[in-house]
Amino acid sequence: MRYGPALLLAALFLLVFSACGGSSSSPATDALYGVAGCWSVSIEELGVADFLLRVEERGTGYVVSIDGGPLRPVPVSDGRLVLPPLGGPNLAFGMDGERAAVFADVSHGANPQPGEPTGEFWAPFPVRRLAPSVYEEKAGAAADEHMRMELQFLYLALREWGERHDGAFPMPAEVARDAAFGRWLEREAAEVEVPWPTNPYTGGAMHAGAEPGDFVYAPEGDGFTLLGHLHDGTTFAAQGSPQ
Repeated sequence: MRYGPALLLAALFLLVFSACGGSSSSPATDALYGVAGCWSVSIEELGVADFLLRVEERGTGYVVSIDGGPLRPVPVSDGRLVLPPLGGPNLAFGMDGERAAVFADVSHGANPQPGEPTGEFWAPFPVRRLAPSVYEEKAGAAADEHMRMELQFLYLALREWGERHDGAFPMPAEVARDAAFGRWLEREAAEVEVPWPTNPYTGGAMHAGAEPGDFVYAPEGDGFTLLGHLHDGTTFAAQGSPQ
């Protein structure tokens, strides 16, 4: 059977659209029709850093990814997806008329200043749709930057351990969330609520290994080497570690 150009173009569109969260099935609710896809969000005026958002429909609900992180289910409230906390006001994602938007809770409580809204008020902020290839590139870079920050935190914690143990660093088996070093770090960081480093690609606890988000740790004499794996499999050294 031969297919005409119009049918082939339609099939190609569906393949590209579904790669970034699109769906040919009916949406969970009419109010959310059009939210699936990849988006760039910028609402710095509210103290929220720019971020990337991926939305996919799964069964009767939706899952979202922030900055290349794992896809996670989110609740729906008043016809909008409730986004995870990102610092700043509460955020939701949905449709503002015929265009997608991030909604920020800009309510001012019981005693607003003159001219400020009273009660609950959600302000919409337009978002920009990204092509799948552009999103994948940007999301990978965002997750990699998170990985560098998490590994650097682990590096500084290891240095602190060494200073408190007469220059001796933990053995590799001790550098895990549920091992001696991890329990020590949990106690030390309890007051500032800094958790064990997170693998930005999976959302789980960072651990030794060879997959993206894993690290390689090796004590060497009076120092140590600490390397991390990025989303494309390349490695990098924490600041102060030899390559």
